[in-house]
Amino acid sequence: MNSDILISIIVPAYNLENYLENTINSILAQTHKNIEVIIVNDGSKDGTWSVIKNLLAKDERVIGIDKENGGVTSARLEGIKAAKGEYIGFIDGDDLVDPDMFERLLANAVEYSADISHCGYKKILPDRIDYYYNTGRLVKQDKETGLKDLLEGSFVEPGLWNKLYKSTLFHSLLHDNLVDTSIKNYEDLLMNYYLFKQTKMSVYEDFCPYHYIYREGSTCHSEIGDKDVYDPITVRTLICEDIKSYGSESLLNSAVSSLIRIYISVYNLTLRDEAKAYKDFAPQIRKNIKKEKHYIKYLNKGGRIRANMIRFFPHIYKCLVNH
Repeated sequence: MNSDILISIIVPAYNLENYLENTINSILAQTHKNIEVIIVNDGSKDGTWSVIKNLLAKDERVIGIDKENGGVTSARLEGIKAAKGEYIGFIDGDDLVDPDMFERLLANAVEYSADISHCGYKKILPDRIDYYYNTGRLVKQDKETGLKDLLEGSFVEPGLWNKLYKSTLFHSLLHDNLVDTSIKNYEDLLMNYYLFKQTKMSVYEDFCPYHYIYREGSTCHSEIGDKDVYDPITVRTLICEDIKSYGSESLLNSAVSSLIRIYISVYNLTLRDEAKAYKDFAPQIRKNIKKEKHYIKYLNKGGRIRANMIRFFPHIYKCLVNH
């Protein structure tokens, strides 16, 4: 029976004393009761560890790990090492989940013999709720399809927090040092790439039980830095280089065209006034797009236009972007 299957839910926490308890309560309210909730305090400077200790006293399913600050990836890896579940999920420590999220993800994983079971989510904004995408459709994905859907990002969220994974997928991450913990942006995509690469089957059901809560001043919305400019390109480049060593032509087309989309995104970023420190990086991005020009045809119409404008008419493009 599915109710006998243990799920380990890992929650990295850094300076979340005002949000963490609500997050954990939403996890403990899951209709699938056989869970362990591993909260990893990543060197918080506020009262997060005190909140965790209070939660430990209230429910024996809660496990606390206190570590020096090393970033969200290092926190997740510590949680993975401690996990005892047959399946592993991740929740960010300031978000919420519906009570039936893990029961439904587990049911799909078991029914379709899937290594990864994933779903949509809803973004909670101050004035509205946006759904991604809540169509109700169910998609079965073999390894190639899962990887392509992940890299193209049309409906598969690159985050870890709306997915349930067979725990065996993490063995190579722990033992082969595949993930660079110094990467602070797009780190979810990189970890997901290595996990999807190991699957035989994944399944996606488009319901939205995960509440991604937008907060002003969060890490995702802080000032522009190296992590915004260099990390996205580093991650996509690592993925492309890996696929070149084993993947099909179709998968490589998806990977490189996705890299070009990141080039365009970062190029646009370097044109903003608040990114003046990175303006000298723009010519290098142009060279990179020129180098991968044969893959521009795999972009949509808007992407092709932007890529070619950057290649041939950068000054006009800059005026258009800043207009």
